[in-house]
Parts: sequence; structure tokens; C-alpha cells
Amino acid sequence: MFPTNQKIYPQNNTFNLSPVIAEPSWSLYVMIDVERIKRGNDSTIGDPPVELELTRLNSFSLTAPLKIIVQPDGEGWLAETIDYPLYCYDETYTGAIEGLKLEIEDVYYDLMKDNDFSPSWLEIKNQLKTLLRVGE
Repeated sequence: MFPTNQKIYPQNNTFNLSPVIAEPSWSLYVMIDVERIKRGNDSTIGDPPVELELTRLNSFSLTAPLKIIVQPDGEGWLAETIDYPLYCYDETYTGAIEGLKLEIEDVYYDLMKDNDFSPSWLEIKNQLKTLLRVGE
């Protein structure tokens, strides 16, 4: 049995992180101290990186899960995509993930303005056009 101040969250699986923590479907588990998160101090030096799959952003649904890694970094958390050079740093675990979701949307909107980008960013643009679905 687990202590009452801890809750099990999955590692390497699907999360819908809006609005706060997660609604997981899981197979592998990571224990996160829920009391620490409630206090707003969910930064833990030495915690291993966690791989997650986003199934939607704030304004978009996704045609396939988007893999990200969330890891402690100094006094905060770093969330970054595996397939794209996008990341977000925040003082909290959930803040880093939510910030990364906003960053992905901002980059998508910027890329859709025109085609004046390097070949690598044009490839990312094409991939995001396929991956993101507005308002679904």
C-alpha cells in the first residue's frame, strides 16, 4: 500500500494535462508526492526524466500522440518535445508542460504565416499541419 500523501502517475504513457495534473491511462508508474505539488513545490533535484505523450494541446487535438520529456532543471522543470526543437522551462512540473503546449501552438501559428523558412523548419511545418487539428 502507498502512503496517503502520494499518488501514482504513469511514465511513458498518455496524459491530458488540462487543466491541472493528469487523467492517465497507464502501464508503468512513477510516484509523485501530491502534497509537494499542492504546495506548489514540485521541483525535485535528482528526479529522473519522465516521458509523456500529449494527446491534445489547448486549441488543437492531435492526430497522433506527441512525445515529450519532462525533467528537473535547477530549481524548476524543463519540458521538451522529442521530435521538434521546442521546449519550455517553468518553476513547476505542470507549468513546464502547459508552457510547452502553448509554445507548440505559437510556433505552429508562426509557421503558417508564410513559407520563408529553412528546409528543416518547412519540414516541421508540414509535420505540424498533419499533426494538429483545430478545435476538435
